[in-house]
Amino acid sequence: MKSRTTKITKFFTVEPKDDPYYFFKRPNSVAPIEQINNIEIDVKADKPIDSNKSKYSSDYTPVYLITNYNSHEVKTTYNFELTNNSSSNFQGSIENVSDETDGDLKALHEALKYLVYNPNLTQKTNREKLLLITNSQTISNIFKPNSNLITHNEYSKLYFKIQSLFKCIKNISIEYIVTNGNQ
Repeated sequence: MKSRTTKITKFFTVEPKDDPYYFFKRPNSVAPIEQINNIEIDVKADKPIDSNKSKYSSDYTPVYLITNYNSHEVKTTYNFELTNNSSSNFQGSIENVSDETDGDLKALHEALKYLVYNPNLTQKTNREKLLLITNSQTISNIFKPNSNLITHNEYSKLYFKIQSLFKCIKNISIEYIVTNGNQ
């Protein structure tokens, strides 16, 4: 096996050349799921929309992270989309999560690892301003967390890993949206 160092001095095994990601190997904990169709996105009611302007500022590149916690199966499914790069979109599920907060944090961690460690996206994430659009209250408040995220042992480990990944991305903002599953 060959290894190649990247800009952030992480070592990744070199995948076969027919693999579109070439260096980045998705973690084993992420299992593919069926495509999530017909997700209707609405902006929060307290934010007025100017019909003459686009929904999001042209300064930002929208990145969608839509999560869905299923309490019966004890898993969180998520859909990650880069609007300008459809080949980098992926979906996954995280099994055996303790609750919705745990699932949302793990989904955010996987998405940020993908943005930071994928060599095809590293330059893009540092060159552009990213707007992470999510349907999770936990993810939208990650920059000003409640005390439970910091004091709860399981959450705090993941929270600090997420914060270290955020430091690798120069310009990122998070916006909360309401989807047909969240009210």
